[in-house]
Amino acid sequence: MAGKLTEQPAAAAGAEDDLYLVVQAVQSRKQTRTQLRTAILSAWQTFIRNFLGSATPAIARTNLGVAIGTDVQAYDGDLSALAGVGTAGLLARTGAGTAAARTLTGTANKITVTGGDGVSGNPTFTLPDALTLVTPTITGLMDLPGGQIKFPATQVPSADPNTLDDYEEGSWTMGLTFATPGDLNVVYSAQTGRYTKAGRAFLYDGTVTTTTFTYTTGTGTLRVTGLPIASGGGTPAVSLGRWTGVVSAVATPQIVGLVSSPNIQFEVMNVAAGTTATLTQANAASGVQKSIILSGQYATA
Repeated sequence: MAGKLTEQPAAAAGAEDDLYLVVQAVQSRKQTRTQLRTAILSAWQTFIRNFLGSATPAIARTNLGVAIGTDVQAYDGDLSALAGVGTAGLLARTGAGTAAARTLTGTANKITVTGGDGVSGNPTFTLPDALTLVTPTITGLMDLPGGQIKFPATQVPSADPNTLDDYEEGSWTMGLTFATPGDLNVVYSAQTGRYTKAGRAFLYDGTVTTTTFTYTTGTGTLRVTGLPIASGGGTPAVSLGRWTGVVSAVATPQIVGLVSSPNIQFEVMNVAAGTTATLTQANAASGVQKSIILSGQYATA
């Protein structure tokens, strides 16, 4: 009947029969838009159910060989949260059903991180050349292939008696003078000295040789000058290697060098009498060349 949607019977339900309904609906020009839409929807639903061979979603999944949790991921709040992250970076689960993008960052003067968000490739970690550590603890052997440890030019003192807080090697220039130099004139052919400072321990040696040593008004204690670091107190003894150009009236003398910062002065001891006397200009005649070789050590302040 024209103008009316009719369904033609078929011997067996199938795709062709269902599609026939759709064709019939399209060919029925006098059907209303609502009737046409209803007919098409009903026909397609029937077609899809027959195609899947199932009437319920559960049967459809079985027919398609799709098992939730085995072939298809079941809904998960954590996965949904990760999928909702819209910024670049490394994904992190921050709680049940929550996630966020994170970026690896370094610490100033400790660790440098390149590509921390992983967008351009794998993040890399490096230690800066100027490394700052706060009270690090090293267990076991510390191997230094470079063979050097550097301390700052200005000591950073530590109150801990087991902490080495300074090391220094250097040179110093030995000189000869009197407590009151007056018109003392000295020309040197050698003024060499070396020292090593480790913590408070100060070790030194030196040589001084003159080509001119003249005066008319110089008086007082004969002194070696030039020690670069003052002693921590007392009068540490000095070991003499050789002494020429200085004389003593003591019959059996023993010359002792004593550090009186920043100078070294000398005493001659009368071994037989057990007395000492400080060497002065009286023992270092004008016009007589002098040569002193010495070494010693003391504790600094």
